[in-house]
Amino acid sequence: MYISTNKTTIEPLHIACNRALRTCQGVNRYYNVKQLYCNYEILPIHLLGNLRVCRYIYRSLHFKDAAPNSSCNLFNVLTESCHVYPTRLKSTNYLYKRPNKAFYASYVNFGTYLWNLVPIDIRTSTSTDNFVLKYKQYLLDSW
Repeated sequence: MYISTNKTTIEPLHIACNRALRTCQGVNRYYNVKQLYCNYEILPIHLLGNLRVCRYIYRSLHFKDAAPNSSCNLFNVLTESCHVYPTRLKSTNYLYKRPNKAFYASYVNFGTYLWNLVPIDIRTSTSTDNFVLKYKQYLLDSW
């Protein structure tokens, strides 16, 4: 829900979350914002959407029965390359983009962009919980 909104719309919610975290932790307003979130091991609003989208893609690629059939097919089709010879990306869980205007205007385009930014060792996690734990830590470290 928050991932598709622009920054000016979501900024008041982000400020309110910062204030709430400062109050809960008993620190002044000059305290480092990143540290506020790291102390409770939670993600800010703008990164929480990335985690949700990538978790959904992970589940649709690895657990076919956990996600609706239409979305599984949508992302599974994107794992297939347009040519038949082997490439370096074949074993990396990379999602290919489709070169048409409708694709670039869809949420699938944004999802593939986020998914391809996830490091390979996180993409190849053994379970959904392990994926979420590693990716959340990666987002906290790289923010």
